[in-house]
Amino acid sequence: MKGPGRSTLRRRLAVTALLFLVFSCRAAAPTVTPAQVTIEQAQTGSPVAAPGAVQTLNVSLGNPRRQLVILDLIVRYPDGRRQTLAAGTMDATAVISWTIPTDTPPGVASYRLASGGCNCAGGFNKQHPVQELVVTGTFTVALPAAAQSDAK
Repeated sequence: MKGPGRSTLRRRLAVTALLFLVFSCRAAAPTVTPAQVTIEQAQTGSPVAAPGAVQTLNVSLGNPRRQLVILDLIVRYPDGRRQTLAAGTMDATAVISWTIPTDTPPGVASYRLASGGCNCAGGFNKQHPVQELVVTGTFTVALPAAAQSDAK
């Protein structure tokens, strides 16, 4: 009795290799699950800050997959001037700090915090769009007490 011919053996090897390739690629395919990042809270370190002082924004995130989250902060001062900052975290919290310009007039300043990310937990080859989340708020820019009494 003769064994399988060379062409049959080659076909079996080719089919086996093809099946291996198909199943290994299928197992490695990224999932298209959207990111579950949320901004739980954003609060300034102080509700009142003086020109030249450092202000902070403490951000609590819902980031269960510990993926990269990009935070973009735009601060608009009473005179209309803007300050733009960016930060990134893979944690559940972030602190963004900045210095209020020394020549900022007193009044209400507003901020807009937007979050986005790459949804790349587990590998940068698995990038998918992440929905941008936006939070807004205000704080007051006030002259220090000594400066206010000098102005009178």
